[in-house]
Amino acid sequence: MRNIICLRVYKGWVLLNLTLDPKTVTEVHDYIRNVKDIGHIGTGDVEVKIRNYEDFEKSKELLDRAYNEN
Repeated sequence: MRNIICLRVYKGWVLLNLTLDPKTVTEVHDYIRNVKDIGHIGTGDVEVKIRNYEDFEKSKELLDRAYNEN
């Protein structure tokens, strides 16, 4: 069993916390945030805010990485 993601559902978006090292995330998007040095709920130091299908499609690489690296 692996703990790779924490999911929170809000009205209008989904917030994911991924178990990834933020230093290895080189993509710069408005929906990805490094939360390592701030208080946050959930597993992982990379926060991904999915507001629409395009955000989901763009975040698939990070989801795959979180699964395969942990």
